[in-house]
Amino acid sequence: MKTFKTISILILGVILNNCTGTSDQVDNSNYILIRNVSIIDGMGNPPQSGMDILIENNRIKKVEKNIDQPRKVEEINGEGLTALPGLIDSHVHISSVPGSGFRNDTLQLYENLQRHHLKAYLACGVTTILDTGIPSEEARKINSWLTNDQSGPRLLVLSPAFTAANGYVSDPGLGKLFFRPVTSSNDVINRLNETSFLKAIGVKVFLESGFGMGRLPILSEEIRKAIIEQCKLRNLPLYIHSTTDEDVKLALNMEPHALVHGAVIGNDELITRLQEKPVYLISTLSIQDGFAIEFDRDRLSDPYYLNTVPEIELETANNEEAWRNLSLKFARLILGETATEEEIEMLTQPRNPKAVLAIWLDNTIKQHEAGIPIVMGSDAGNWPVMPQMFHGPTSIREIELLTLAGMTPLEAIKSSTSIPAEMLGISQDLGTIQEGKLADLVIVSGNPLDNINSLKNVKWTIKDGIAKTPEEWLGLSAANIK
Repeated sequence: MKTFKTISILILGVILNNCTGTSDQVDNSNYILIRNVSIIDGMGNPPQSGMDILIENNRIKKVEKNIDQPRKVEEINGEGLTALPGLIDSHVHISSVPGSGFRNDTLQLYENLQRHHLKAYLACGVTTILDTGIPSEEARKINSWLTNDQSGPRLLVLSPAFTAANGYVSDPGLGKLFFRPVTSSNDVINRLNETSFLKAIGVKVFLESGFGMGRLPILSEEIRKAIIEQCKLRNLPLYIHSTTDEDVKLALNMEPHALVHGAVIGNDELITRLQEKPVYLISTLSIQDGFAIEFDRDRLSDPYYLNTVPEIELETANNEEAWRNLSLKFARLILGETATEEEIEMLTQPRNPKAVLAIWLDNTIKQHEAGIPIVMGSDAGNWPVMPQMFHGPTSIREIELLTLAGMTPLEAIKSSTSIPAEMLGISQDLGTIQEGKLADLVIVSGNPLDNINSLKNVKWTIKDGIAKTPEEWLGLSAANIK
């Protein structure tokens, strides 16, 4: 009888505990509730005002009005603010540090700057980046950082990068911009096998004969066919770098998934081909826009740059010798080591980047109006001797350039969220604000649809369910990096 009573008391205790236990005792989730915020969902829909967003752990749980507040929640007052999906920059070179090829940075400084760049993307609201050409050892290193203690955006990569013998970026003297050339079908297979550990989302192919000014060899037809065949076997889409009409024609024959410098394409025949079989065009308008900084150094004093760009990089971009160094290195890059001093001098004469940018802007809106999908990509980092391709703020400038081309702010935002997510194969989780998606968002002051520069007014960036202000993401001041 005593045993029976003891068992009864135990059962009763369990029942009472289940009935009276609080939700805090059984719910260990972390919640963020954004109240009364305007939402631009990334799908091109009109904005919704007065909305709440509930995040549970790293997923968006609810998007509606007047959400019941969980007991334990971090609440963000969204009044006067706009929430967007985390921005996606689909053309960066995170292994490259602006101006380092001129400064000859020590390894310690170089890596300190790289770590800052990763945080700068988050401070600017960019939560995903695609590195379109990264040496495998650099990708391994940076992925290791991100897996451990380093804050930064989601890093996707293209690998390997295929180029021709003596072709574009095949010179070992280029350092982190160098890619070992392929000279046979076996080279193609071996390179794909060597880099398989990177889990790349696609392959980079250079078909670059010299920007219309040089005389560089490109991959042979035999090797191009081998690349197509081997990448199809591995389900790896092709992302192709081509910048002249003839090179682009060869690129389209390879049935690419994307062209990584879309703004160069304005030829009617090429645009017709792109309409018949759409290819994603990654914009990279910032290349020409960045060259204009040489003649407009006042841009370097923009508070947005001062808050996000390391002081040492701003100093280099304000150095006349750094720009002269860039001209000389670029001339040798596309003319080759046999170039004469006269040829180099001719190519290094000052040109008007604004005139070229105007052509690229016209090309971009022409492509957009033809229904070709445009994807935001800044080419930040680019080449270490380029002093002006800053990581973070250049992404936001690229979005502004899309609007200067003629896209509406809503269209430019879509080109920076849902369209790249679709291109990159991550739309099931990212690119829009929807229930069930990963919690990558940026919350800005004001309305980017009224003024696209509101994207510079980041109040919070939420990456994988972690919300921080730009200052919290950056931590160390950009002026103190050594």
